Amino acid sequence: MQIRPSTSFALVLLDLKLPKVDGFEVLKQIKANPSTSALPVVILSSSKQVPDVDTSYELGANGYVQKPVNFDEFSDALRRVAEFWLGVNLAPGPELFKEEHRHKELGTKGVSVSAKPTEKRE
Repeated sequence: MQIRPSTSFALVLLDLKLPKVDGFEVLKQIKANPSTSALPVVILSSSKQVPDVDTSYELGANGYVQKPVNFDEFSDALRRVAEFWLGVNLAPGPELFKEEHRHKELGTKGVSVSAKPTEKRE
């Protein structure tokens, strides 16, 4: 699977159970690509099994939310996730998504690095 880098995304909401590919594999690809590794990824899954939660965080997920079955509860959970990640949380600046910048700053040319956003750069 090839991920095309894009700085137009502010947040990735990822289900673990996808029709053609495993959600863990998608997460690995996002975090392995220097152009997308800083994107916050929140897992939305019906599973609350400890191995699923732990594996998600080990692979670089920034959050894990169990999907409620009830539509109104699901909508509320999505609203709260979006409120935090798109409103309260300070995202990394666009420079962090440029592969050349990341390798230069981190000294990692040819090495995959996972970064979690902490504050917005201006």
